[in-house]
Amino acid sequence: MQQYQFDVFGIPMLVKRRESQWLLFTKAQGLMAPVNDVVIPNEFTVGELPVFLADMYHELATSLHPDVTKIS
Repeated sequence: MQQYQFDVFGIPMLVKRRESQWLLFTKAQGLMAPVNDVVIPNEFTVGELPVFLADMYHELATSLHPDVTKIS
């Protein structure tokens, strides 16, 4: 299973690819919680994920956390 970590305006998130489906999780204190109210289109590529997450969560942007970044 492929997985990618993102800092979404200061919130750690994990996106996993299971078969042909994207799954989104928030990460806090070492625990992961599924995000069921955001559905990432199956046809999206990894490169499209930061823009999608920014579109979904843009209201969380602050001057301290203005971007969505992929964490390596």
